[in-house]
Amino acid sequence: MNLKKELIDGNFKYHWKLIKEQEKIRIGDKIPRYPILILTCMDPRIDIHRIFQLEPDDVFVLRNAGNLITNDMLRSILITIHEYNIKYIVILGHLDCGMTRIDIADLKTRLSSKSLEFICRSGFNPLIELRNFFKPFIDELENVKNQIEILKKFQGIPSDIEITGMIYDVETGWVFEYNILKDLKFIENFGKNYRNILYEKRLQFVDFIEAHENQIVNSGGLIEKSGDGVKIEGNDGIEVQNLLTHEKVNDTPNNQKLEENDQVLFEFPNVKVPKIILPKITIHIPKITIYTPKIYRKDKQESF
Repeated sequence: MNLKKELIDGNFKYHWKLIKEQEKIRIGDKIPRYPILILTCMDPRIDIHRIFQLEPDDVFVLRNAGNLITNDMLRSILITIHEYNIKYIVILGHLDCGMTRIDIADLKTRLSSKSLEFICRSGFNPLIELRNFFKPFIDELENVKNQIEILKKFQGIPSDIEITGMIYDVETGWVFEYNILKDLKFIENFGKNYRNILYEKRLQFVDFIEAHENQIVNSGGLIEKSGDGVKIEGNDGIEVQNLLTHEKVNDTPNNQKLEENDQVLFEFPNVKVPKIILPKITIHIPKITIYTPKIYRKDKQESF
């Protein structure tokens, strides 16, 4: 593959869309629309602007391997605070992070002699120096908490800056806020409590739909309160799945209504459900799939 050609051809396609007025060059202000900086991982599955439905000039985005606070990240953070009046910093970690699976001993065998010479300059144990340089971790949730703590302890950050964290599930598209995560000690706890955490997220989603009902376009779907669950009907040919029981409803042809026995009732766990009153509104229900989060762990710790 000619990577240079792929990129330049992509730019040609972009200009063709500009000519056809399918794209527009956005020349926004250097100061983002929102006073927010998001530090996230370099993982290509994390598209900040799609995840949060943002425009390119809405927020500052910093990326590195494992969304770590490094000297270079601090350099950029301080610039955004003092030059661009940033007031909020979000550390956005994610499940299935590659930094949890780095084997330092194996990596050492693949590094060039020049790289090793640069990293292991002090003459100490090379594996320890490599670990200090690459900073792998084994717990994505704990890592987010550690980065928040590093920032809060750094006295160069003004006291009026709000620092928080989030976790993104790359397989479902859900973002989980820090108030949900802060009381969980390890990422395993997140996995064990995923069912309940997702239940709370679904309730938030219903509240969001109710609050924005006037902005939802007519696409042939209906959400209504029914017993102890939320009943979802759709007629636009998409797959509907019970997020809690994993039961699927077969696809139906476009513009045809589901039969009565094909309706899905989201049976919630045995917890108190707040009263939800929804008028008849139409929504577009995306194709939904539920996954158990992949949490990788090494069988044994590396020895130095």
